[in-house]
Order: sequence, then structure tokens, then C-alpha cells
Amino acid sequence: MHNMVNMAFDMIKTIKKINRSKKMSLNMRIGIHTGELIAGITGTNIVRYDIYGPDVDIANKMESNGEAGRINVSEITKGMIEMYEPNKFDFIHNKTVYHAPVDRHVESYFIKPRVPQ
Repeated sequence: MHNMVNMAFDMIKTIKKINRSKKMSLNMRIGIHTGELIAGITGTNIVRYDIYGPDVDIANKMESNGEAGRINVSEITKGMIEMYEPNKFDFIHNKTVYHAPVDRHVESYFIKPRVPQ
């Protein structure tokens, strides 16, 4: 979990750095969810590797319901981060996201590094 969150923060930092140096205005939303998935290879002429499942859809919803330049995590992911990285991050409630295929409501939170006091 630690590596995924750090990578997300590094991606945002890199985009900001490129924007400054190239005078651009790129931005991205990042969503993280923790769960189960099915992975597989499809195709015969053009082989593709992909992942599927309700938790993959929820991860996508974390991204699409986020905001540019921020990391939006599900409640499950928030709990794991708090368990394995206690007192390292602050969480701000974003919204409740509905996943219709499995009739499930998922709370989402923006994550930011905790400032030492």
C-alpha cells in the first residue's frame, strides 16, 4: 500500500514539475481501491492483458469521482493505509460513490501527507 500511495504522490509532483518547466497545464486524477480482481490474456492476433471485476470498476470510480491533482481512495483502502501507515496521512471525505452492478455504496476520501507538528 505504501508504494502505491507514494507512487501516486510522485506522479502528481512530476506533472507539476513538467508544467513549470514546459509551461504546460497537464493534470490528472488518481483513484486507489483495494480488492479482488480477475486477470487474463485475451486475443489471438493481438494479445492483451487485462484485469476485471467489481473492485476494478470501483477503482475506476475512485479516479473518475476525484479531482485533478488529488488522490481519491476508497474506505477500504483508507482503512488499510491507517492500519499499515498510522499517523502518516490525513483523509478528507469526498463523497459516496455508488457502484450499480453490485448495488454497493463506497465512501471515498482525498488523501494528503500529514504535516508534522
